[in-house]
Amino acid sequence: MNPPAADDFNNLWIPNSATTLWPASAGGDRAHGDLIRNGNGQARNAGLGTPNGALRDYTIPAADPAIKDGALLQFMFVITSGANHLPLAYLADANNPGSVRPFEYAYHSIIEQRGNVTITHNVIHPVNGESAYLHYVMPKTGKITITVFTLGGDIVDVLANGTQNAGEYTTAWDGKDRGGRIVARGIYFIRAVGPGFDEMRKVLVVR
Repeated sequence: MNPPAADDFNNLWIPNSATTLWPASAGGDRAHGDLIRNGNGQARNAGLGTPNGALRDYTIPAADPAIKDGALLQFMFVITSGANHLPLAYLADANNPGSVRPFEYAYHSIIEQRGNVTITHNVIHPVNGESAYLHYVMPKTGKITITVFTLGGDIVDVLANGTQNAGEYTTAWDGKDRGGRIVARGIYFIRAVGPGFDEMRKVLVVR
């Protein structure tokens, strides 16, 4: 969605959560003060997220009407200290302060893969805390095993080994072996075996 002209500052649309930054009454730049006080009333607050290694995971509700295939999602982080809020964005051109932009990515619906076993984010940089995610559907209660292998067939890690009820599940592999050591770069496979399915998915680890 496009911001009102009054709220647009070099393509950066500040959310209302940053409304106390640079108040004009405190001697701040008036253009900034007016911008921040107006704010983006349609921005959503994703909360603090969930720690995932050196990163944080944020959940975007699928019921949000803006979440649809092909949508461009823009976001920014806000550092809070007392009553002051500092919004964080990035410079498209490090030498041009006018190129400030929100972080953004295009949203595309996940296409379910065969056997109801779907892998997402299967190119990972474990040193940066990235993980590959495996979503699978148990059609009925039964035994599930999810194992990570090397190209040579050696077991790297076991993500699941037990009984689960019917339903949808998601597990993650953080690019580490059973000893907690980051694996060498290369191609790995995650095999999921459950009631009615036996599927293999590929993961590329980069360093």
